[in-house]
Amino acid sequence: MRGIYKVLWFGRHSPSKEQVGALETIFKDNSIEVVHLSKTFNSGKEVVEAYKDYNCDDLVVILPYHMIQEVIEGGVKPLRCIMRRKFTEDSGINNGVKFEFLGYERLEEVKIKSKTLYRKNRKGEGTMDDDEAYNLVMRGI
Repeated sequence: MRGIYKVLWFGRHSPSKEQVGALETIFKDNSIEVVHLSKTFNSGKEVVEAYKDYNCDDLVVILPYHMIQEVIEGGVKPLRCIMRRKFTEDSGINNGVKFEFLGYERLEEVKIKSKTLYRKNRKGEGTMDDDEAYNLVMRGI
C-alpha cells in the first residue's frame, strides 16, 4: 500500500507536471501531495514554521541563500529545483527567457566565501576594506 508523501512547494509558481512527476520518481513508494504556498516570509525560521504547520514530509524552496541557510539551521534540508535558462525568440514571454526543469538536489549546506569591496558605514559614507567591514559586523553595526 502506498502512503502519501506531502511536499510543501514554496515559490511563486506552482510546480509543473514534469516537476511533480520527478518527485513521484524520487519517492516512488508514495503518492505525492503538493501543497503550494506563495507567500512572502521574512526569515528561514518562518519557512520552517510553515513547513511544520502544514505537517509536510519535504520542502521545495526558491529562496535567497541566507534564508536557505536558516531553513537548514532549523533542521530541514530542503529540495531545490535545478533549472536551465533558455532564451527564446518570443520576447513577449518572460522577456524571451524560458526555464527548463532538469531535476532536484537536496540542500545540505550553504557556504559563500566573499571579500567585501565596498560597504557604507553608519553615516552612509565611505569605502572600507574587508577588515574594517568585518569589525563593524562583529560589533553589530
